Amino acid sequence: MKIRALYVVAEIVLPAMLLCFMATVFGRGEMERLSVGVVDYDFSATSRRVISLLSAVPTLDVAHSYANEQQARSAVSRGEIYGFVVVPPRFEADVEQNRPTQLRYYYHYALMSVGGQLYAAFENALRLVAAAPVVATGEALGVNERMLHSFVMPVVGVDVVLVNPTLNYTTYLAPPFYHVMLQVLVLLITVYAVGSEVRDGTARQWLERNRGDIVRAVAYKLLPHGVMFGVMACVGDVVMYELVGVPRECPLWQIMTASVCLVAATMAVGVVIVALLPRLWMAMSVASMFGSLGATLCGVTFPLSAMYGVFAGAARIFPMMHFARLMGLQTYAGMGLSAAWGHYVALLLMVAVSLGTLPLLRRRVERI
Repeated sequence: MKIRALYVVAEIVLPAMLLCFMATVFGRGEMERLSVGVVDYDFSATSRRVISLLSAVPTLDVAHSYANEQQARSAVSRGEIYGFVVVPPRFEADVEQNRPTQLRYYYHYALMSVGGQLYAAFENALRLVAAAPVVATGEALGVNERMLHSFVMPVVGVDVVLVNPTLNYTTYLAPPFYHVMLQVLVLLITVYAVGSEVRDGTARQWLERNRGDIVRAVAYKLLPHGVMFGVMACVGDVVMYELVGVPRECPLWQIMTASVCLVAATMAVGVVIVALLPRLWMAMSVASMFGSLGATLCGVTFPLSAMYGVFAGAARIFPMMHFARLMGLQTYAGMGLSAAWGHYVALLLMVAVSLGTLPLLRRRVERI
């Protein structure tokens, strides 16, 4: 009964909790009201306009004011704010007299996603401040608005974001992260279900009940778990793409097919691990490490093209990498099976490789 309860928790309860968490953790999917500070050495009307301009940016929340930069840096180190802007002394006078001056901003970039958002917000807000003196001078000289615009910004960039135009974090992170966490559970349960027979000394009876056929024994042992994990993977796809509203450029059945293939390939990797390692605790540890590395090397948080060649090549042994590529090709780019078939083949090859390690498992069982 305890083992059955373990399987129910690992295959139904935990995936359901993970699904609810990933579907709601990013809120509306955008970073808003990130706390920043201001160090104002000028205390002028112009510096107050700069602060008001920063406060008007939805990404920023100018929540604190500091007497000097040292206090602001300490606040960043303590996690009270993510960045701050420094308005230098005589800022208003320098602006009015067209003398060179600087508005410095600092931001926390250890959290890369937060740092990227702060950089973009500071740049967009302070660009207007930088152009203000030029605009004021031009207006004073009688230059018309069209000429001013062409002088201040001669080249206008147009950002066109494909697939995820609102830069919604739920769209980009929630579906792959749910499957990343699910594949760790799949690995652990696969290793435990097979390895516990060897650990408990019941592996010989288990093999005899299946007429000495190790392939049949492993298949019957893992089939219920595979079906349940496959169902939870597909339920996750339905929730993400139909209920949460994550956009997709392909039919839902293609995404669900990729999810089922991910579960099958991950279980195959679990079989390889338990066949090669003699102790259950060792196999469980390696399975946990393999699942964690799969999350790192799948290319979702850091592109494979930017990794060293050896790591980019090693990523091909992780099912999660091929699943992430399938999502990129099918879900985001809308490409069909003609562009993605190689990754399906790679996932199915992992199942074939696992069959080749079953004789090792059989010999260990026969020695018990």
